[in-house]
Amino acid sequence: MEEAIVECLRGNESLCAERVPARLFRAFGSLLNSEPDPSGSDLLDFFAVACVPCPAQSAVLRNQVCL
Repeated sequence: MEEAIVECLRGNESLCAERVPARLFRAFGSLLNSEPDPSGSDLLDFFAVACVPCPAQSAVLRNQVCL
């Protein structure tokens, strides 16, 4: 399920800018914290894609604010 969410967000700047709820960030954060080595986890893709959905364009600053 996590992979599907990441792929839906990837390249979709408008979705990332307007529709990613804080609870989704918390859920992915909890999953990441449960990993034995979070630095190598595929879950990190969520944060990268949610904050910079289109690498050639600017970052979505709304998703980089601590909530």
